Amino acid sequence: MQIVSLILCGIQYPENNPRGSLTKWVQYEQLKRCWSITDPSLFQPRISKKNILLLSGKYDQYVLNEDTDRLWRAWGKPKRIIYPCGHAGIIFHKKKIRNDVTAFITECLQLHQE
Repeated sequence: MQIVSLILCGIQYPENNPRGSLTKWVQYEQLKRCWSITDPSLFQPRISKKNILLLSGKYDQYVLNEDTDRLWRAWGKPKRIIYPCGHAGIIFHKKKIRNDVTAFITECLQLHQE
């Protein structure tokens, strides 16, 4: 049995940059294509969504809500917990995260034993 618990890390495309060149050597569309391999929402998980728990911070400025929302929808809306913090502030929720992840794993194990 496979159970996955994710704390999201990601990359933000520079969409606010005009569609020209990001530098004089790299075009926006080229960069977006190259970065697409780091976008988990473009791939489907190989395990059931019942065994996936997505964790994110509501005020995260590195992994934006629009990115975590896109991943959540692309993966069929698995269980998700959004903590009231930013990227680094998630450390202040480590006990809650531990309890949430433990409860999720316990629930998954119980479902698979039935």
